[in-house]
Amino acid sequence: MCRNPEHQDLTNAKVFKAMNIVEKAKDEERISLDEYRSIMPVLDANYDPNEK
Repeated sequence: MCRNPEHQDLTNAKVFKAMNIVEKAKDEERISLDEYRSIMPVLDANYDPNEK
């Protein structure tokens, strides 16, 4: 799966870092579970398993 062309500057490392930040924010209750559930699918969709 390829990323949306407007997100081509993302790398898996950036996506993974963002996922960790969101996960930590949820654990620290800085974001709600609903916000977490809204954000993570977007980040997950931008992870590119074909990235070299």
